[in-house]
Amino acid sequence: MNASVTESFHTGNWADFLKYLFAGIVCVINASIYYNIYFHPLAKIPGPKAYAASPIPVALAQLGGQFHLFTQAAHERFGGVVRISPNELSFISAEAWGDIYARKQKTPPFPGIQRSSMKCWWIRKL
Repeated sequence: MNASVTESFHTGNWADFLKYLFAGIVCVINASIYYNIYFHPLAKIPGPKAYAASPIPVALAQLGGQFHLFTQAAHERFGGVVRISPNELSFISAEAWGDIYARKQKTPPFPGIQRSSMKCWWIRKL
């Protein structure tokens, strides 16, 4: 069988090559979906399996202008934290916004840069 496969490639039989290529692509896509649903670090977060498998449902909702309804329905069904894409979570609580986006009061916006060194050369003093 191995010799016949190599012979078919050398003789120009592109149909066999395309069959193997298509089978390989299908295997990679299936492995990616399986990993995203069951083995991804965010796999334990609740949410629909279709959302966790692929970013396509989120992209379609955004393109259709229905993303807010999409996330609202997911929150109504699964609670305050929902996995809406393989790499995205959606939080509905106000405390989560503060924990994610807030910074500590005493730290500068850029920790390595002091306030005195943040002089902008392009801003003219009046």
